[in-house]
Amino acid sequence: MRSFLFTTFVSLGGVALGFSAVVFILTFAVSRVNPGQGLAGRIEVGLISLVLGLILVGIAVLLRGFGRRSAASIRE
Repeated sequence: MRSFLFTTFVSLGGVALGFSAVVFILTFAVSRVNPGQGLAGRIEVGLISLVLGLILVGIAVLLRGFGRRSAASIRE
């Protein structure tokens, strides 16, 4: 069960981090062409996606660490 949750959180976190990278790249590309067009909104969406991705990957890392410790204690 934990490996399934780990894989799910890593996948969703990776997608969110990739989306935030695309948003930031497009934001900076568009800001050079037309700087007055909704720059703050796009930066906000990129930051929210970045934070969400980091939270999901962090949860996955914590789940992976707890799974290792509990499996090691069972073997002993």
